[in-house]
Amino acid sequence: MFFAISVQDSCGAHRSAKTSWPSVTLVVNVFDGGPKTTVAYKIGAEAPIPMSWKRAPIPLCKKSLPAIARPSRPWVKAEPSSHIWVARLPPLLEPGAHAIDVYVVDEYGRDHHDSLILEVTG
Repeated sequence: MFFAISVQDSCGAHRSAKTSWPSVTLVVNVFDGGPKTTVAYKIGAEAPIPMSWKRAPIPLCKKSLPAIARPSRPWVKAEPSSHIWVARLPPLLEPGAHAIDVYVVDEYGRDHHDSLILEVTG
């Protein structure tokens, strides 16, 4: 199983000021995820936080496809995906590096794990 993790604010941009953290969303794209897939994340030693399924365009497609869409290619657009999970990040992350661990259980009960390092400046 493949999945990708991204962090974005409500405008799709990176934010570093502590005042902007309430609007930052963790986005997980679980390849072939479905209604029986569960996704959760945790930061450091905190308890895992369940993520919510959302029908939305894949963030990378939403960001990159407009650059190749032209009047001659009106069909090129980011369509909603059925394998996106989202959750808000905690509003008061201290400056520094934080490990975000994402845990996925697929429809067959298999566990998958990935992580990223998020650096908070400010």
